[in-house]
Amino acid sequence: MNNPDNQHDLKFGYSTKTRTLQKVSQKLEQGFYILLTVLGTASFTYAGGFASGAKSFFSLEDGSAWHHIQFFSGFIWILEALWVLLSYPYLHFLFACMFLYLGISGTGKDYENLSNKNKKLEEKLSDQQNIREIVTSNQEEIARLNGLLREKHQELVTTWLKGTFAYLMNDDDAVVKDNTHARVSIYYAYNSHFYLLARYSPNAEYNQIHRQKFAMGRGIIYEAYQHLEVHENSLTEYNSSEPDKFYTAIEEKYPLKREQLENFNMKSCRYFGRAIREADVTQGVILIESTKGCDLCENQVQRTREHFEKNWSHLNQFVRHGIEHDINSKYHEAMKTDIDFLDDLDQRPAPEVDVLDSLAPTSEVSE
Repeated sequence: MNNPDNQHDLKFGYSTKTRTLQKVSQKLEQGFYILLTVLGTASFTYAGGFASGAKSFFSLEDGSAWHHIQFFSGFIWILEALWVLLSYPYLHFLFACMFLYLGISGTGKDYENLSNKNKKLEEKLSDQQNIREIVTSNQEEIARLNGLLREKHQELVTTWLKGTFAYLMNDDDAVVKDNTHARVSIYYAYNSHFYLLARYSPNAEYNQIHRQKFAMGRGIIYEAYQHLEVHENSLTEYNSSEPDKFYTAIEEKYPLKREQLENFNMKSCRYFGRAIREADVTQGVILIESTKGCDLCENQVQRTREHFEKNWSHLNQFVRHGIEHDINSKYHEAMKTDIDFLDDLDQRPAPEVDVLDSLAPTSEVSE
């Protein structure tokens, strides 16, 4: 088989990365005491099998174990003497006792060391598990506190919107001062999307939040984000007895279909939005919308502009802190999982706030 790197597969040599002998020696070191026990057992077996016919060990006469080595001298004599010592059966009883003692005692101590190491590892694992549980608990507490901070911030912004709505949209001379035909919302830009920060309307139906994420690049929110201000005052007011006029007016100006319009719970015909900027960077949009054609006239829009100008610092802080709280509470990740999954399955009807995502003149869309 050809090697694309022109490298030879070797077990030995300077170029090899393997450690064959090292692995062998490691195995021998690990099994040393077991090997001694095996040798001790083998020595007992050898001694028992050959002891009855063994020659005399303590005599140098003919027929003794040492007789035949008397004819040799030098190095050969030493080898022969070693062979007698290693092969004499009765000595293997001594060898067996020595090997078994060393092997059994060493194996016991080795297992004891392994047991101690296992206990220490178990203690470390237990400590790590406790630390992991503490970290998890702390993370859950941090997430809970971040979520609580986000809720409190949203309540703060909603309270401010309530005061702003009462100042700009309510009619103090009317029997019912609250304008139940309008609402005000704040959106911020993050990761190429708009997110709803807070909303207020005295009308409980219009105050509901059905959708919190909007695509950037189209819609009336994007118009305000891009051009700093948007004022839509040309649409026909919705009349349940003559709904076609409202639907036709929107269809002629915006890329919306009749079935979409019929699903809108709030059929707004007036919009006014301003970009929320900090250090010449647009961070979000504040948008007022109404279902009544008499709302958001030029005088009221001018009053709204002046009010926003006086409160830019509040709006900037609302948006900046809102983004921080949502990031800390991982709000965008949870929303992506929930909203995008439902969008992919197409299991929810178009809510009324989709009009904000589609309100861009047809001519601009075609371009």
